[in-house]
Amino acid sequence: MSTLPRRNMESIGLGMARTGGMVVITVLLSVSMFVLVVGLIVTLILGAQK
Repeated sequence: MSTLPRRNMESIGLGMARTGGMVVITVLLSVSMFVLVVGLIVTLILGAQK
């Protein structure tokens, strides 16, 4: 039995670089979640007044 030869840590590509599309999608999802939470709070406040 033998193991694979060792590699330098720098030579291993992790593939975790952020692309522009990932950043845009994350921002859009964050903003839409904030709008949904604010809308829920406003709906609860207006519903309690009646």
